[in-house]
Formats: sequence, structure tokens, C-alpha cells
Amino acid sequence: MQPTGVLETSKATNPLRTLLECGQSVWLDYIRRDLITSGKLKRLIDEDGLRGITSNPAIFEKAIAESSDYDGMLKELASRPELDATARFEQIAIRDIQDAADLSMRARNSAMDLSAWKSLLTWHTKPKKLWKKPAGCGRR
Repeated sequence: MQPTGVLETSKATNPLRTLLECGQSVWLDYIRRDLITSGKLKRLIDEDGLRGITSNPAIFEKAIAESSDYDGMLKELASRPELDATARFEQIAIRDIQDAADLSMRARNSAMDLSAWKSLLTWHTKPKKLWKKPAGCGRR
């Protein structure tokens, strides 16, 4: 007999997986470099069935300002005088979105699950194509 409040492991279900089974795609409205490099994002995709990630300039600004994860990239970009602050920001944001998209597409490549797209909301620029369409996708 289990103590009160303790679930048997065999009976515990992942609520995010349950949503997925009901046809709902769970998206994360947050991205940060350490989420990618630590393996946490891969775990969310593999174990929890995370289907998408979205972000915006305010989320990236907070991630960059409150973390040392971007220090190396910021130092490298500072040595490129041809880039203004917006272009430097875009370099960082696009890299994180590309890395997240690559991770997600690798996890789903065998099933060709195209619900796993990433987006970057912008205030003043047109959306950019951040990744290549996987071979074999699209109309024939």
C-alpha cells in the first residue's frame, strides 16, 4: 500500500503526453541557450512531447541580460563593427531558434512530423526563413 499522496510509478502519466494523445500540441513560450546546451530541451521534446517553441525580442533580451550563456557570442559579435545592435541581436536569436529547430527536427525526422516548427516573433522586421525544409518534405 502506497502512502497518501504518492503515485505508483506504473500508474503515473505525463500530463503533457496525455495532451498530445488528445491531439493538442504543447508549445514552450521561452527559449534560452542553456535550455538547448544542457539537454533540457531535448528531454522536453523526447519525454514530454514538446511540439514547438516560440520566442520574442523581450524573452531573448531577458535571457541575454540574465545569463552568461551568451558572453562568448557577444564578445565575438562586438568585434564585427559592420553589425549594428539589431543585427547582433538577430545573430543570437536566430542561432538559438535554428539550434532548437534542428534538435526538434532530428527527434521527429523518422516520422516526418511537421508540427514541430519554431517561431520568432519580431517587432520591426519581416520573418526570416531560419531553417531548411528537410529533404522529402513538401509537394512532389
